Amino acid sequence: MADDIISYNWRIPVLTKLNHESWFRQVSAKLLSKGVKYVVTTSLIEYAQIAVVGASEEETTTIEEVTKGIGILEISAKSSTVLTPASTPTAAESTTTAARVYLNIDRRKQYEKDCGTAYTVMFQLLSNEDQALADEYKTVQEFWSHLKSKFDKPSKIAAAKYQRNL
Repeated sequence: MADDIISYNWRIPVLTKLNHESWFRQVSAKLLSKGVKYVVTTSLIEYAQIAVVGASEEETTTIEEVTKGIGILEISAKSSTVLTPASTPTAAESTTTAARVYLNIDRRKQYEKDCGTAYTVMFQLLSNEDQALADEYKTVQEFWSHLKSKFDKPSKIAAAKYQRNL
């Protein structure tokens, strides 16, 4: 009997408004089994941050205190870019007041790899239209949040049915 349960291949249907609650539970379990569920709840900065330089004088960490093997994430109002240590600006070049977030390169690579795994799992279970939405979001976390908000909204038919029942 245990062999029957193990050999049973769970078939997760394509995401729809009718099955969204079950779909999110099953995909969450699938992502958890792959060890990548954290990418839908945790940002790259939360996962790989080592230090923040220039945020405030109390929180400032000198570059000498930051270990080798890190990248820098320049945070500004316009965009975010990740710099490797070789392309780190010198003090003379860095005249902006934006805080710099130092990331552990190994954790960053792991996070990006895990994002790819999460996208692979999710794309197998989404319609072509929903897959195309991924291009509009920078992270798996943003994409997951969008899907949840899109499919958690009750349909007009369901809303009318609930109103009649009340």
